[in-house]
Amino acid sequence: MVGCDCISELPDSLLTHILSYLPTKDAVKTSVLSKSWRFLWLEVTSELDVNAADFLRNEDDSSLVSLLNNRPFLRKFKIRYDSPLRIKRKRGDSNVKKSGERVMEWIAEAIHRGVEHLDVVNETYIRRAIDFMPKYLYVSKTLVSLSLVNVGLEDPKFEVSLPCLKSIHLDNVCYMGDDGLVITERLISGSPVLKTLTTDVPALKKKPQETVSREAPWCLEHVKINKLTMKEEHYGIKLVNYFLENSPAFKKMTSSFIDSRMTNLQSRESGIEIVNYFLENSASLKKMTLSFRDSDMTSEEAESYKKLLTSTKLYPMCQISLSISHEEDCD
Repeated sequence: MVGCDCISELPDSLLTHILSYLPTKDAVKTSVLSKSWRFLWLEVTSELDVNAADFLRNEDDSSLVSLLNNRPFLRKFKIRYDSPLRIKRKRGDSNVKKSGERVMEWIAEAIHRGVEHLDVVNETYIRRAIDFMPKYLYVSKTLVSLSLVNVGLEDPKFEVSLPCLKSIHLDNVCYMGDDGLVITERLISGSPVLKTLTTDVPALKKKPQETVSREAPWCLEHVKINKLTMKEEHYGIKLVNYFLENSPAFKKMTSSFIDSRMTNLQSRESGIEIVNYFLENSASLKKMTLSFRDSDMTSEEAESYKKLLTSTKLYPMCQISLSISHEEDCD
């Protein structure tokens, strides 16, 4: 029959299956088709993939709040948004300055609703306009995986409790003040079943190694390092030795970049130990640079030691460079 709405005659189970293939924003739009479609989208899936721009165009974000509140179970919530400053430049709209705050409120609501998998992506990183994650994040009883890109984390100042969290992915995360190491340590220690920790940062220049606490709980088994530079200014090789001797759970390290540099070392035994450790645990390491300061080795011993460490027979797959300065060289 002409004009017959055959699709609406299909059973709800089939309609919701069809809607599950649509982006969330398009599934919501079907609610205006007819009364029978009005609430169908709420039953589509327990996973929400949202582009915040679709809900930030006006001050009324009730549709997204409904998305969150009307679900008996929210398994996954992924939200992508743009920096408020970028939106302001693109639209010339001064009312968007609080858009980041609204996004964080939606994330807090998702956490409150018991989300298991949270994925937050700020598609434009502008440091002076960074948005910090709500502190509800640190006490979620349901969160299983957490992925954050171009957002901020601050020290909660209370005990972190994430009993179900198994996976953390932090990509270019900004930390409040100089608390990056403290916050990361809190996340790890507060996640007793954590299996995977992935961090992607361009540099650690703002976090010098001497700020690392020797009491930090090393509980990682697999670490992938893209570039490693270790510079020990005040403690010689003590911290590295502590790391090697007291990290029995640290079983595998891979390095894909190919250049490791350690400076201001003092002990010749530690030098050999470090070289062996890194080469045994980093199959793709191609270049290593060691610098010894205030060495008590004689010139002859230093030359023999240098030949030993730079031997292509012992270390055929890695180019090792070595420089040794003696106490008298520093006068």
